[in-house]
Formats: sequence, C-alpha cells, structure tokens
Amino acid sequence: MAAMAALMENGNDKFKGGNFADAIDWYDTGLKSVDGLMQQVSELQRHAAQGKIQLNKAMRKDMKKTKLLHAHLNCNRCKALCKVGRWGEARVAAATVREVSPEY
Repeated sequence: MAAMAALMENGNDKFKGGNFADAIDWYDTGLKSVDGLMQQVSELQRHAAQGKIQLNKAMRKDMKKTKLLHAHLNCNRCKALCKVGRWGEARVAAATVREVSPEY
C-alpha cells in the first residue's frame, strides 16, 4: 500500500509543478497497482455478504484504506485531466470516485 501511495505522491509532485500529463501517467500507474487490491476487496465483500466469511476489524480497515487510496488517485487524476482538457475521461474518473467511495 505504501508503494501505491508513493506513486500518487509522485503524481502530486508533477501536478504541483504544472506537468499534468506526467501526473496523469503517475496516477494511472498507481491505479493499475490498486486495481488488484480493489478486486480482492470486492471478493471479500461478496463472500461476507453471502455469509461465507466474517471480516475482522483489521480487514475492514485495510479495505477502507484501499478504497480511499483508489478514490484519491481517481480524484487527483480527474483534476489533472481537467487541466489538459480531457473532459470525458475526467467525468469517468469523477464517477468512479463516487461509485467506489461515495463518502469521499
């Protein structure tokens, strides 16, 4: 998880420096890394809903952190996409944030 957060920070640094295309690349790399964890989160939630497993406190905390990191990456990506005028992709990124983490 720390490595994925570092990818986001690299993107943030590029964004702050006005290098929006590079920031998007960093956010995309981070999202590719987080996608595998998001699939695991979905599987765990599905199994818990079916009563096949019980989620302990640590599992729920890790799942929440994964969703939040995914939301942060997509939100930051959305901002960078807006800066370069890629509006359609920005809307998709914003919708993903709302879907994955409505409380974000």
